[in-house]
Amino acid sequence: MCEIPRRTEVQITGAMALLRKRWASLIAWVAAMDYSAADYTNGRIGRLEREVEQLKDELGRTRMSAGAADGGVKPSAPSAEPQ
Repeated sequence: MCEIPRRTEVQITGAMALLRKRWASLIAWVAAMDYSAADYTNGRIGRLEREVEQLKDELGRTRMSAGAADGGVKPSAPSAEPQ
């Protein structure tokens, strides 16, 4: 019978522990990099909300510059009452 020396067993155990530690850190990194469907949806909603705000600002600037060109008269919605 051939016995494995104690030192080799410790080295294998240490190597396995190191491998497990590295594997766990790799799995943790992959999990942190995971981009779920909820993350995508929230990001998309945020981008669309910013775009709506930009369009509102642009519309307001356009109306202000059109009002200045018309002599400062602000266009109003037609009234429902007959004149």
